[in-house]
Amino acid sequence: MKCAIPCGLAIALLTGVAGAASVSLTGETSGAFRWLDISDQEYSAAYQASYNYTQASVVVAYAPTGTVLRGTLTATNLKPFFAYQFKLEGWPEGAGESNEELGLTGRWWEQEWVGAWSAGWNLNSKGDGSSPNPNDVVYWANVDVINTNSITGKHYRYTGYQVFDYFITDGTGAATVPFVVRNSYHVLWKTSQTSHGSGDGPIRSLTFDPDPTNHPAYSTDYPQTTTSIFGEWERLPAGKLYLSPCTYIVNFLLTEESFHQSGSVEGYWAHAARGSATFTIVPPTITASTDPPTSGAISPSGSVEVACGYGTNFTMLPGEHWELDDVSVDGESVGGTNEWQFTDVTNHHTIVMRSRPLLATNDVPRWWLAQYGVTSNWDGAAVDDPDTDGMHTWREYYADTDPTKSTSVLAVARVAPTADGVRLYWHGGMQATQFIESCLDLAAPQWLTILTNTPPTSPTNSLLVPATTNGPTFYRLRCTR
Repeated sequence: MKCAIPCGLAIALLTGVAGAASVSLTGETSGAFRWLDISDQEYSAAYQASYNYTQASVVVAYAPTGTVLRGTLTATNLKPFFAYQFKLEGWPEGAGESNEELGLTGRWWEQEWVGAWSAGWNLNSKGDGSSPNPNDVVYWANVDVINTNSITGKHYRYTGYQVFDYFITDGTGAATVPFVVRNSYHVLWKTSQTSHGSGDGPIRSLTFDPDPTNHPAYSTDYPQTTTSIFGEWERLPAGKLYLSPCTYIVNFLLTEESFHQSGSVEGYWAHAARGSATFTIVPPTITASTDPPTSGAISPSGSVEVACGYGTNFTMLPGEHWELDDVSVDGESVGGTNEWQFTDVTNHHTIVMRSRPLLATNDVPRWWLAQYGVTSNWDGAAVDDPDTDGMHTWREYYADTDPTKSTSVLAVARVAPTADGVRLYWHGGMQATQFIESCLDLAAPQWLTILTNTPPTSPTNSLLVPATTNGPTFYRLRCTR
């Protein structure tokens, strides 16, 4: 068995690319905002009094249709040296299907009807990382509980959301974040708070030296410091939590990371900016085919859907009278293998099995001879003339005529003079390319093609050749396949 190189997740900056969609996130003006950077160093009183997120620019460019949600966040004038969660947030009433799909790869925010929707709380029992987790069980048990007094007729309201990435801004509050949605995080931690686990997100570190001269958000000249953060897993397996096929109507949402602190400057996971987006996730497919189409079988065949991030195996079996020549994956040869395994599939692919015919003498395909009852002694059959029409079987192959019928033969039927010249009549097969050629001297012939008759050709044909004053003209009929 041979195995394809796992499909990489090459990320391109989508800003300005034809076909990309984009959304500008709107900054929030209220919330339990954090006024400490990632190293717990406080911003100046003036900055705290004057800054709000309407002063920031956050643009998310993304592919509106794809097997995976990919894109790039570009931000300026967020808080400097600061950590943000990057989320997708669902919409329970207007986009129930995509809201549920989002919750099943991410988290649930539960609200209860108490005359109005309560502020709500996270469902926090993530279990062992597999789905369904205990939070999903709670969701399914409560999502359809009736309350005729509520505005939706339900007692609970569940918003699905997924923390799929995180980042640290630079000293100006800027960040450029290429992203692929394939992880689900619970919350962010500093490595100084807790240890990084095997299923957690990558550690991201920043060494910085806040100086009021260069960083006007500060009034204190803090020493250089290094801080490292990571995302705690919410669901596993890490790196394979792709969105399910669906059309999603969601918000891109930035949330401040408070690192489990709370207070007037410590903050409490306040929302920073959000913007609505619509995109469609389609399943990756592998299109499998054989060339020529009747030369064998590839299994599975046709358009094969694959769960994103996973794979499938293909087997190649040449047909009778054929042998495997080559297999190509996405247009590139991978050799003459009978098995091929795709792994970590996140894009569309193609696989083509190419076979070559087993040949008798004079390069006559055995499959063609088998059509006329030949089962053995292939070379002998190719040079035989079973219909005694004077043409060997191998020649009948190239003419695409029937070697078992004397009436099926490539031949000039007649030559008929006309007032305008001469008309040539001939008959032959339908799948051979036929040539009518002429010359003026058989002693030193220089044959000139005057007609090329391409398949599918008529069993009977004719050609009017205009009269010339060049003396005798000779004609011949030739074919190839």
